[in-house]
Amino acid sequence: MSNSKSKIPFWTFDRKNALNQVKSSFSGLSSQESSYRLDKFGPNTLKNDKKTQSDFLLFINQFKNPITLILLFAASLSFFLQDTTNSIIILLIILFSTILGFWQEKSAGDAVNELLNLIKVKTTVLRDEKKEEIFVEEVVMGDIVFLSAGDIIPADGLIIEEDELFIDEATFTGETFPVEKKIGVLDKDTPLNKRINSVFMGSHVVSGTGTVLIISTGKNTELGNISEKLSSKIPLTDFEIGIKRFGALLMEITLIMVIFLFAVNVLLNKPFFDSLLFTLALAVGLTPQLLPAIISVNLAKGAKQMAKKKVIVKRLNSIENFGNMTVMCSDKTGTLTEGKVEVDNTLDYLGNNSEMVLKLAKINATLQQGFKNPIDNAISNIELEEFEKYVRVDEIPYDFIRKRLSLLVRLKSKKKINNNLNTNTNTNTNTNTNTNTNTNTNTNTNTNTNTNDFNNNSSNNLNNKFSNGLNNTDNINDQNIFEKSNILITKGAVIEVLSICSHAVNNEGKIVDISTVIDQINALYNKLSSEGFRTLAVAYKDFGSASVINRDDESQMIFTGFISLFDPPKEGIKDTIFDLNNLEVELKVITGDNALIAKNMAKKVGMNNNKVITGNDIQNMSDAAFVHNVSKYSVFAEIEPNQKERIILALKSTGKVVGYMGDGINDVSAIHSADVGLSVNTAVDVAKEAADMVLLDKDLEVLIEGIKEGRRTFANTQKYIFMATSANFGNMFSMAGASIFLPFLPLLPKQVLLTNLMTDIPSMTLPSDNVDDEWIKHPRGWDLSFIKKFMIVFGILSSVFDYITFGVLIFLFKASEVEFQTGWFIESVVSATLIVLVIRTRKSFTKSKPSKYLAFFSISIALFVMILPYIPFASILGFKPVPPIFYLVLLSIVVFYIVSAEITKRWFYKSLNSS
Repeated sequence: MSNSKSKIPFWTFDRKNALNQVKSSFSGLSSQESSYRLDKFGPNTLKNDKKTQSDFLLFINQFKNPITLILLFAASLSFFLQDTTNSIIILLIILFSTILGFWQEKSAGDAVNELLNLIKVKTTVLRDEKKEEIFVEEVVMGDIVFLSAGDIIPADGLIIEEDELFIDEATFTGETFPVEKKIGVLDKDTPLNKRINSVFMGSHVVSGTGTVLIISTGKNTELGNISEKLSSKIPLTDFEIGIKRFGALLMEITLIMVIFLFAVNVLLNKPFFDSLLFTLALAVGLTPQLLPAIISVNLAKGAKQMAKKKVIVKRLNSIENFGNMTVMCSDKTGTLTEGKVEVDNTLDYLGNNSEMVLKLAKINATLQQGFKNPIDNAISNIELEEFEKYVRVDEIPYDFIRKRLSLLVRLKSKKKINNNLNTNTNTNTNTNTNTNTNTNTNTNTNTNTNTNDFNNNSSNNLNNKFSNGLNNTDNINDQNIFEKSNILITKGAVIEVLSICSHAVNNEGKIVDISTVIDQINALYNKLSSEGFRTLAVAYKDFGSASVINRDDESQMIFTGFISLFDPPKEGIKDTIFDLNNLEVELKVITGDNALIAKNMAKKVGMNNNKVITGNDIQNMSDAAFVHNVSKYSVFAEIEPNQKERIILALKSTGKVVGYMGDGINDVSAIHSADVGLSVNTAVDVAKEAADMVLLDKDLEVLIEGIKEGRRTFANTQKYIFMATSANFGNMFSMAGASIFLPFLPLLPKQVLLTNLMTDIPSMTLPSDNVDDEWIKHPRGWDLSFIKKFMIVFGILSSVFDYITFGVLIFLFKASEVEFQTGWFIESVVSATLIVLVIRTRKSFTKSKPSKYLAFFSISIALFVMILPYIPFASILGFKPVPPIFYLVLLSIVVFYIVSAEITKRWFYKSLNSS
């Protein structure tokens, strides 16, 4: 047994040889053996599972800033030049900042990983000869995995059993249509897209069922091979692009200023090495080094808060898009409605109650072995006596092209017919022709008998919904139908079922040519739809002795009637949609239901715009025309799965930030295409895997709370950017001026770094800060132009008060070099930490309460730096005590600065609003 990089050509093996290759059996692996293999070969994942290595890399990444690396080199050079004290101090400050950033990012990552464990994808395997659900990461070579519709393929494997198994392999082949899989043995040179006996990690089941022997896991899979060859990355979000552009702008300005300052200091005959260290330290001080850590902590804090609101964030960077979302697209079932589908009635084409429709629908829904949706569950829950006497023979699973499910059934008491599996379609068609004749004969013969199950009230144990109003004139004898042959029962979308029917039957057993009653059928269908009922059609036909069916057999069927279902609007949904509108998020419903049902539901839930467009209308529009018109509609009905993605892309092209919530296989492409892909914890595996976020409840109220938390997270990230840009830009001008007219460095390199560290400590608490309602009411995207204006206005204001401090120190106190550096260090840190309390809000700072952590650390740092010159080791840092009167002057300067900043802030936002 080997799990090395050498690929096992398992598609060339039959089932027995494949089991021998991986030392497994049809009974599966034992728990002990699977644990051994998991330890030996590692988890079934493409990610690096070595935690120590990832932590080490995270720590190393804290040094990836080139300026930091240059400064480390300069500090090392200083050490060799016998300036040991300064070198050690600089190294300690850099190391402390690095450890702080590492600890914050690691804590954030651990918290997110803990949340992601809540929504890990599971798969069903055979362990100790019993079916067991395990996490996908725990799958090992030799496992036998059971697959059904909606399941993700956990690893590469050979199919050992299948029943109408169709797999979406677009990841590998680019083909839109699913591939049918079959048991078999293929040549070694068979290309991947022709390996119909194999399944591959990263694809998913569209329909049918299958059993797979796992051959390759993790990086040894085809997907692992592709991931190693390609260097493709997830596209950057708008926020990440903005951060990148902002960082480039700030670095460009800093680089120009640093070169200028270094040149000036050298021309003024200041020590070369001191000037170099100063300008490098200044570059570090002016660069918002902790921005990545702040963003990570902020997003992790947001993810934890959103988890409390029942929203699990899988990709942190999607939080910003979530908060800035302007359009939310969703299906109606479980979102606008309770999602608890109930059967309302079963009717023939005349509108009479029909127990035959109910019985055939229940047989179809209950005995199928594919993916059961809420509708199937609702039908299955209806109780019928003696239902257990029917057994499944064969099945054509539901798919999104046919939109129907067909089941071949028989009575258990009837001996299983051993027939030729290659019975042709013509034979079946002839049998069906005779069936129609026989059915009429049986109907006439049994009109006055009470042996019919449908007429025998004592044998029926229906739910209360069906106990009243049933027509006792039903006289189709289903017992006789099942006694003579196997029966093919089809249930599905009305139009799709009607397209395969040649006849129709009413509850009196009368069979007619469907063309003579099609108008009645359509009229009843439209009536049910306009009343808000989800309606399915049921049909059947005699299938003779044949026990294998294929899609061609879905023809010449007898339309039996409708089964109508009702999914009531969610309680309080009107208020929820109102709240969503107040957040300036427009709700759009995308559904496969017909236009009448969708419009009826939109009215009931209080959607202001319930203008409907159908999938057929969209199909007939050009891309340009659809983009032009897409914003006019809030209800998209009769939508094909491939049209969902087109709707999302059209909305995005109009400049909207689009979210999409889906839980089915047919939602995956739309989830991928949306700015924010959302799913729910009860969704199929492939939908959860594709989503950026997973809601623990499929509820718009949960979504609203998530949007609010996303906006809070974005707001607190922006606060750091506002603070860092204004303070750093102001310091740049202050340093430039001070360097030109002072005969000494305004701050020593180690003091510059210490200033940066002191001001960053309160900033680390910004993720916990309170957020004003104004930030939550509106979606706010990244606005680089706004940040530039903010940086210039408040940076210049900061620099003005720095120059005032320079004047006070030089002309009022006649400060020496050390006193000047001490005084400016104190003023710089105190003003920078306290001004955050002003610029963190658009309101008056007295009316917007900061978090207790931000207030505590801001005040604590301010007090600490004021007493720092009196601490014994202050001289090592180049500080000395200043006259006590300086603190009174400092207090005046800071108070004047805060008041000026408040006035400037009002003017700044007022001028923006008026422009």
